[in-house]
Amino acid sequence: MSGRRQAMAESAAVGMSAGISRGGALSRLFAKTITLAMSHKSLALMDQALVSGASFAVTVMIGRYADAGELGIYALAGSVLIWVTNAQESLVSVPYTLRRQRSMALDPRAAGHALALNGMLAGLTALAIALVGLLVLAFDGRIDIVGVVLMLAVIAPFVIHRELARRVAFAEMRVGEALVLDGTIAALQIGLLGWLAVTGELTSMTALAVLGVACAVAGLGWSVLFRRRFCMRRHGLVGALDESWRMGKWLFANQLFGAIQSQVTYWILAVAASIVATGVYIACMSIALIVNPIVIGLSNILWAKAALALREGGAGRLLRESIADAAVLGVVIGAFCILIAIGGDAALRLLYPGPEYAGFGHVVTILALAQLAFAINMPASIALSGLGWLRANSLVAAFETVLTIVLAWPMVIEWGVPGAAYAILIGAVMRCVVRWALLVMAIRALEPKSSSDVSAGAGPSSGDRLIALGGHRMTHARPHGDRTFNPLNGGRRSRRRIP
Repeated sequence: MSGRRQAMAESAAVGMSAGISRGGALSRLFAKTITLAMSHKSLALMDQALVSGASFAVTVMIGRYADAGELGIYALAGSVLIWVTNAQESLVSVPYTLRRQRSMALDPRAAGHALALNGMLAGLTALAIALVGLLVLAFDGRIDIVGVVLMLAVIAPFVIHRELARRVAFAEMRVGEALVLDGTIAALQIGLLGWLAVTGELTSMTALAVLGVACAVAGLGWSVLFRRRFCMRRHGLVGALDESWRMGKWLFANQLFGAIQSQVTYWILAVAASIVATGVYIACMSIALIVNPIVIGLSNILWAKAALALREGGAGRLLRESIADAAVLGVVIGAFCILIAIGGDAALRLLYPGPEYAGFGHVVTILALAQLAFAINMPASIALSGLGWLRANSLVAAFETVLTIVLAWPMVIEWGVPGAAYAILIGAVMRCVVRWALLVMAIRALEPKSSSDVSAGAGPSSGDRLIALGGHRMTHARPHGDRTFNPLNGGRRSRRRIP
């Protein structure tokens, strides 16, 4: 009897220990899940998904509750704001991020210089857009167009300041702060647009005004809360301006040409067809870009992977890693393209029930294929930038942009919205082929030097050359003595090392 009781006690003890073990495993799993969810990468992906989701929601609301013409006007104005934010990122945010990484400590003076340069850029942008509005008023006289242009001049400084707040938060690894900022803007924007839709006052002008109000409230609130991070001093401001220009001019040129190449069809459609055709095209594009947060999120990871491959395995490994990354992106975006080919027309009719959007489901598929070509091109473009081919990237982008315009104009005149989509697809495929060809050329140019260095026992870590780009450091062998070659410095050599 006692033996039976002892066996029962032992069995109960084993069950309790197993339960405790399972409970501990579940607790550890829960803790790991929370840690992963709160990591910088996860928060950054959440932030990008929030920004892209808000943009998609705004597009759908304007397309549904206004009309295709108002959506086309809003898209044209939005393309100007994208060019402006590209300038802010390249000429202010990226240089500040690089200075922040070199110092490895918070520097209120550097942050103050970035804030001052951002204010200068905002003022110049507002002045330039206002001058364009006055020219339109003088030569065209259309009050509606002048009103949109002047509204852009008013809201552009607030959009630029919002972008600075986001980029400073990312540079200082305060990703949660950027998430709160973007969440506040998205909530204000969608809430106000919903009220305008209910009252029947939603137009392109009111939508732009709402964007400006949301950015102003969130951006100015951020400035008040974190004002102690900035120390405004005139001393060193000219040097910061010169360094920012040297660092960012080629990156800005590359980004600007890329933005123009992807958005030039908006303007060609508006001029050669109609503003309604631009709105229909934007509606199709909004569905094709649903997968865009995944592409942008993966691009952040690709920077780190490219840096590691180049540092540990040299140019050959960088090429192999880029090909593997392109294959992964191709599979992911390719699966999305299959879904779009099956249900793109139904999605377009569901989100945009207006009669002007009917019959353009195949355009969504064409634009999704263009996104596939862009995704496959991305690893090659990142690798080229890391190897220091920024100037070549910019020159090739300029040539591709001109060629896209030359192709798009007659195709839009002949086929309208489908012609614009086919022009973008041809341009994306062309860009992909050229970037990969350039990468192979760059790898072949570097391989003899890399192999000779390795055979001499130097290894890839000996005499590393640092190239800082977009907040990431990338290294490879530097065979030019103690000089540092900085492609962000216009390709000039400098004896000053980048720490």
